[in-house]
Amino acid sequence: MLNKDIKKKIDDARDTLVGVLPLPTDQIEIITIALIYKFMDDQDEELRQVGLNEKFFTAELKEFSWQQLMSNQLSADSRVTKFINGIEAIQKAKHIPALFREIFLNAFLKFRDAKVLQRFLDLIDGFKYDHSEELGNAFEYLLKTMGAQGDNGQFRTPRNIIDFMVAVVDPTKDETILDPACGTGGFLVSAFKHILRRNTEGYETAKIELENYVAEGIPVYWGAKLSSSQRNAIEKNIAGYDNTPLMVRLARVNLYLHHFGNPQIHEYNTLNTDTRWKDKYDCILANPPFMTPKGGIDPHDKFRIQANRTEILFASYILQHLNPDGKAGFVVPEGIIFQTSGDYVQLRNWMIYEAGLWAVVSLPAQIFQPYSGVKTSIIFIDREIARQRKEILLVKVDNDGFSLNTNRNEIKENDLPEALNWLELCKTDLPRFVKSFEVNKDNAFSKKIRLLHRDEFARLDNYKATSSAYSFCKKQYEKTLKAKEELETKLEVEPDNGIKAKEKYERQVSDFYKQTGINFLPDTEDKHKEWFEENIKVAAIEYGVNLNNINKLTKELLDFIDWQRDYNLSFDKFSKSEQESKHYDLVPLGELCEIFDSIRKPIKESERVKGIFPYYGATGIVDYVNEFLFDDRFVLVGEDGAKWLSGEKTAFIAEGKFWANNHVHVLKPKKEILIDTYLVEILNQLDLSQYITGVTVPKLNQEKLKSIPIPIPPLEIQQKVVDDLKHIYKLIEGCNLLNENYNPVFEVEECWVTVSLNDVCEITSSKRIFQSEYVSSGVPFFRTKEIVELSNNEPISLELFITQERYDDIKKNFGVPEKGDILLSAVGTIGVSWLVSDDSPFYFKDGNLLWFRNFKNINSTFLKYVLDSIFNQKNNALSFGAAYNALTIVKLKQVSIPLPPIEAQEKIVKDISIDLEAIHQAKKLKEKMQLKIKFIIDKVWGR
Repeated sequence: MLNKDIKKKIDDARDTLVGVLPLPTDQIEIITIALIYKFMDDQDEELRQVGLNEKFFTAELKEFSWQQLMSNQLSADSRVTKFINGIEAIQKAKHIPALFREIFLNAFLKFRDAKVLQRFLDLIDGFKYDHSEELGNAFEYLLKTMGAQGDNGQFRTPRNIIDFMVAVVDPTKDETILDPACGTGGFLVSAFKHILRRNTEGYETAKIELENYVAEGIPVYWGAKLSSSQRNAIEKNIAGYDNTPLMVRLARVNLYLHHFGNPQIHEYNTLNTDTRWKDKYDCILANPPFMTPKGGIDPHDKFRIQANRTEILFASYILQHLNPDGKAGFVVPEGIIFQTSGDYVQLRNWMIYEAGLWAVVSLPAQIFQPYSGVKTSIIFIDREIARQRKEILLVKVDNDGFSLNTNRNEIKENDLPEALNWLELCKTDLPRFVKSFEVNKDNAFSKKIRLLHRDEFARLDNYKATSSAYSFCKKQYEKTLKAKEELETKLEVEPDNGIKAKEKYERQVSDFYKQTGINFLPDTEDKHKEWFEENIKVAAIEYGVNLNNINKLTKELLDFIDWQRDYNLSFDKFSKSEQESKHYDLVPLGELCEIFDSIRKPIKESERVKGIFPYYGATGIVDYVNEFLFDDRFVLVGEDGAKWLSGEKTAFIAEGKFWANNHVHVLKPKKEILIDTYLVEILNQLDLSQYITGVTVPKLNQEKLKSIPIPIPPLEIQQKVVDDLKHIYKLIEGCNLLNENYNPVFEVEECWVTVSLNDVCEITSSKRIFQSEYVSSGVPFFRTKEIVELSNNEPISLELFITQERYDDIKKNFGVPEKGDILLSAVGTIGVSWLVSDDSPFYFKDGNLLWFRNFKNINSTFLKYVLDSIFNQKNNALSFGAAYNALTIVKLKQVSIPLPPIEAQEKIVKDISIDLEAIHQAKKLKEKMQLKIKFIIDKVWGR
């Protein structure tokens, strides 16, 4: 555990060194070397205490032991000399394992101040290698002081959490074990110690204690039941990967100091390389990094889920690298548990139904303090167990024995021991677990346990099952009506030339029959809905809620309903309060409100007399008039169906004196059961597509409005929903303001020269690619659309490709964009720039995009920022006022720009990059808040 004592020792060591070693990297190097030096001697001391010979400071190294180095008989200057000579001697000592010679290779003392060295070594002498935490804690705190951990998404897993996970997974002496993101090797050391315990006399009574973390060493008699060959096999079976060379070196030292003769720690990028892809393991333990770099990960194509998020890729890697009877325990950020985007849902579906998920443990936020306050859970996989049962265990841990703040002080409250007991009982004896749980269901910890059938995570409620099925059928029906209208229009204009329209209509009718199961085309929407109610509704509920297919639904309809399932693994979703929310009454809106539609009426624009009273339409105030119809507080709901279908929120509050036209419904909620602001939130978050009538002119009429079911929790819960959402909307509004209004600007100094774009780069376009040259796959081909997506860091939806041969020919004879070049949109959305981020092959459309290359005396990133500041996306105008419908090379070459010295350009680039990172964080916060909105609304619906 990273405690105050360790922090103080490291801080004191750095403060001692800062006068002679101002660079943090130099401080880290000497502190690391000194710690390892000290820990090697600690290991020798442990061997001496049990009567064995030293492994390190023996023979020619004996005079350089830590004890000799710290002897009071040495003068300060002599200690400097001995330390320098000791480092050199370790590098040359043949009896020292190659691993340690490599650690000390090229290391030397970069200062000669004897007093500073004396104070420094005294501080290092305060570290004791009583257990594996000291090395990892000390080193990772060093990283944190440099700010490296936040950048890399790395943070140390607390020892008690590691030991808890290892105890649940229970690796055995014959199993191969991997940590694919091992850091300093904490999981691997814990797994090794667990195996030793299990093979020690009296293990059953000396089982790991999780009441609170207690430092413990590894007595040499641990694992006494193991033969020498078995010990060697265990060491070979334990492996770790990390992509940071220094972490790899530290992990290898850590394992060696735990009696590993040749630690199997490899420098390997788990997500970007595939040289070890074929390696499979019986047991995987990990706390992978969660941080996804800007732009996402670019993984190879062997991942089952082709995502670009670090946490999804690591989860996919772990699941794909387990043997058929494999087991795993790994930490995931909370997004893996409940986020509803496609990759997350696909991952949860895979874990629940195929990969062997048997338990999820929810951990409290702040458990990784002081590194991070992120909320996490532990995923437990055991394929053998999962094949034998259909239940999944959810456990909630509120406390782990330490305060949930940056200090992480020891406290009494600790759920880990009881959680471990229940997990082990569930794992080994499910019937006994069920019986024991029933007997103890009133105990405090029992409320933190849920045993659920795996289908429970796929279950939809009645409303969602019905609405999604109806939405699908209605969409197919409307597409068919549209095709019919197109045919009728075509035949009316060209009676003899409607063959294609007729073929399209017949295909659509055939698809409508096939996808919905209906065998006729209803005359009206009401008849279509009547048919749905009689033939589909019950079956949709049966399949959506109970996952029973009664063979009344088409494959397309079944797939669409399945697409609505989110497989949420959140403990809170299945908590008692959440279950109670499922019992909120669903009341038709017509029973909750008085509707005043007969009073509203339009005023033609030519007949309006300007005044002070708001004149409301479907989306808000459209004018001000000198009369009013209403004088109170009402909920207004736009009746424009096209707005609702497009996702626009058109329910809002109007208060005071105002006029309302015929495009907006006027409602007065019954205050005793419904809060008006709550109603607005529910309507604006609801998919109202099934209530929209009309195809040519979509409309939300009064009859349909009255039929909309609204969940009615108690008024205090309604108000809490409103208050929570109001706070979230303010945060989102702030993020939007930041995102929308930021424009990279910098102050132009008088001493800067002014040049034309033609002076600093070549502006050209591409070789023309004809439509006949497009292929279904190959080298991506970009247009304005793709560049806009790339510039916004959005996933691009590639549609066009050219052959590799055509690309190679262009590259050879004309050249292609390279890393650092700029593409600028010249047609459509004008002035969007994209800096080519890597050397991945692509080509682009001539005329659509202009290519900046061959830069002279200008930083290409700086030039991109200049272009971004020149183009105002709101009016597509150049800064000096010359508006263009399209950009041309000739016009761009003439554009003047300020050109500071290259050093000033680099500083501007650095400053703007800091701003852009703030923008990126604002976007992430907005995404998080949008998920929170969905969670709040879903909870009201009991989803």
